[in-house]
Amino acid sequence: MRGTSRGFTLVELLVALALAGIVMVLLTDELRLASLGFERISHKSEQLAVRRDVEDLLRRELGSAVAAPLVGSAPPFTGEASSMKFLSLSDDSGPGLYQIELGFQAQDGGRLMLTRRLAEPAAGRQVERTVLASHVRGFKAFYFGAPAPNSEAKWLERWTDVRYPPSLVRIFFDAGGETSTPPMTLRVWGAPQ
Repeated sequence: MRGTSRGFTLVELLVALALAGIVMVLLTDELRLASLGFERISHKSEQLAVRRDVEDLLRRELGSAVAAPLVGSAPPFTGEASSMKFLSLSDDSGPGLYQIELGFQAQDGGRLMLTRRLAEPAAGRQVERTVLASHVRGFKAFYFGAPAPNSEAKWLERWTDVRYPPSLVRIFFDAGGETSTPPMTLRVWGAPQ
C-alpha cells in the first residue's frame, strides 16, 4: 500500500505554470500600453512647450517693436507669409535697438529661425541666429491694420510698403502635432491705434 504523497501532482503544476504565464503576458502587454501612452503624453507636452516658448518670445519681440525705419527710408516693419523683419527694443541680448528677422525655412524638415542683430553695426556685436523650433510642418503669418492712412483695417497676407507696423500679427504654426492648434494672435504695441 502506498502512503499519501505530500506534493503537487504534475497536472496541478502544469495548470499553475500556465496560469502564471497568462498573467505575465497580460502584465507585459499592459506595461507596453502604459509606456506608449506615457511617450505620447511626453511628446505632446514637448510640442506644447515649444509652442508656448515660441509664442512668449514672439509676444516679447513684437511687443517691443519700434515704428522707426529699418534702413534709411525702408518701412519699419515688413512681413510676408513666411517671414517678417522689424526693429525691436528687446534686451535679451543686451540693451539696444535690434533688427529682428523671423523666418520659416522649409529645408531640413522645416525650421523656424530668429535672427537678431544690432541696428547699429558699429557697436561690434555679431549676428545671433536661433532655431526657435525644428521639424515645423507649417508656418504662415497674416497682418492686421490699415495699409493706408485713411483706409479700413483688414487682415493681409503681406505687410510691405507701409510706413508703420500692423496692429496685430496672426501666426499659424504647426510644430508637427497630430491635432491642430489655434493660431497665435500677437499685438504690435508700436503700431498706430
